[in-house]
Amino acid sequence: MATPDAIVFANLRAEDEPWLAECFVPPDDFGLMGEKRSIAVFGASGSGKSAVREMLTRQNCDPSSGQRYLVADWQLVLAAFESPDAFRSVPGQVACVFDACGMAILEHIARVPAVWTGASEWVRRMFAWFIHRFVQGDLETRCGPLLTQYPEAGAEAIRDFLGTDWDPGLMPAHNWPLVSAELSKALNHRGVDGIWVVVDGLEPWMQAQFDLVVSALGAFFSTLPLFEKASIAYKTFLPAAAEPALAASTGVGRHRVQRYRLEWRGDQLIEIVERRLACAAGGRALRMTDLCAAPGFLEWVKRNGGSNPRAWLELVRPVALQYLSHQPAQPVGEEMWKELRRKSPPRLFLDEENRMAVIGGREVSVREMTVGGYRLLRYLYQNAGRIVPWQELYYRGYRELATVPRSEDDEGYEMSWKSCESTLQSRLSDLRKAIEPDPDDPVYLETVKGKGMMLRVPW
Repeated sequence: MATPDAIVFANLRAEDEPWLAECFVPPDDFGLMGEKRSIAVFGASGSGKSAVREMLTRQNCDPSSGQRYLVADWQLVLAAFESPDAFRSVPGQVACVFDACGMAILEHIARVPAVWTGASEWVRRMFAWFIHRFVQGDLETRCGPLLTQYPEAGAEAIRDFLGTDWDPGLMPAHNWPLVSAELSKALNHRGVDGIWVVVDGLEPWMQAQFDLVVSALGAFFSTLPLFEKASIAYKTFLPAAAEPALAASTGVGRHRVQRYRLEWRGDQLIEIVERRLACAAGGRALRMTDLCAAPGFLEWVKRNGGSNPRAWLELVRPVALQYLSHQPAQPVGEEMWKELRRKSPPRLFLDEENRMAVIGGREVSVREMTVGGYRLLRYLYQNAGRIVPWQELYYRGYRELATVPRSEDDEGYEMSWKSCESTLQSRLSDLRKAIEPDPDDPVYLETVKGKGMMLRVPW
C-alpha cells in the first residue's frame, strides 16, 4: 500500500492531485492569464499546462472563492474536426461553444439553485431559450447526472427548469453576436462575469491528426470576433508544436487572443520540487540539496530536466522516496544515487519528425549529436533492446545501406574495417556525450564486448 509520501509523487497529473494548491508555483504572467480576455497558453507535454489551467479555474471559477466565471469545459472529439459542417466551419464552432456554455449554466443552476429560482422573468426566459436552443441531444438525458450529483435543492431547480416553457422565437438564433451579448446580460444580472470556454488535453489528437487539428484550431481562433463584445472568453492550453501555425490566425494576429509561452526559470523549477517535497514530508521544509549528498545531484537534475516541471519531478522522485523511507531521514549517498538513476533513468524518446532526441525534459538536436550520431541513434532506437553487431551498425545505421556488404563485390563494401571502426567509435562518442544523462556513467548505450552495441530505452 502506498504511503502518503509516495502518493505525493505518484502520477504527477495536476487534475488528480488534491494537494496541487500546496505545490503550485505560478508562472510569470499568471495573473494576466486570469483576466477577461481570451488566451492561448503553449507548452510541451509536462510543462504544467494542466496545473495552470486547474489553478486558474479554482481561483476564478470556484464558488467557495468568490465565483466570477462559469467554466464550459470543452472536450475534443475527433469527429468534430473531421466533419466539414462541424468544428471546421463557423456554425459548427459556434454550436460546440454554445452547447458547452449551456451545460455550464445548467451545472451552475444545480450548484446554486437561486440562480434560477430567484431570477427575474427575462433572465429565466433567456436561459431557457438559450439552453433549449443550443444544448445538443436530449436535454433531459443530458441533465440526468445533475439530478444525482447535487443536493435536492439543485435537482429540484433543474426539474423546474425542464418543466418551464420556452419561446423559440425569442431572438434569431443565427445572430451569434446578439445571442452572446444577451446571454452575457443575463449572466451578469445573476452575479456571473462571464463564461470561460476551456480547451485542454489536445496532445493525443495532434499526434494523430496534426494538420487537421491545427487547421481547425486556426479557424476556431478566427471566430473570436463574434464574441469580443460578450462575456465569453476562450482559455486554451495547447501543445508547443501548434504555436507557429496558430500565430497566423485572425484572432491571434488581431490581438483578440493573448499568447503565452509556458517557460520556467531554474529558481521556479527548484521551488516546484521543494514545495512537493514539503508536502510529502508533512509540511517540513526540504531543499533539494538535503535529499542527496552527491555533489553532482542538482546539476544532473538541471541537465536532464531542462525547463520541464514534470521531468524535474520524475528525476527527483526515486531519490525523494529513498530519502523519506528512512527514519530519521538522511541524505542519499553517491553510490545509492547512482544505483537509483540506473534503475530509473530519464525517459529517452526519439522525435524523428523534428530530428531530435528528448531526454527527460531536455531536447537534443541533430547538431549536438552530429548527423552521423543521429543516424546511429535512429537505427539503435529502431532496434532497442537488441545487440546490434558492429558491422551492421556501421553499414546499416551509419551509412544507411539496405544490407551489410560481405565482400568487395558487394555495393558499399569498404576494404579497411579499421578505418570504419574508428569512424563508428568517434560518432558513438559524440552521441554518448550528447544523450547520456551522465556521459561518464552511461545508462542508454551499452557496449557488449566482442559483439556490438545495444540501446536500453526506458519507456
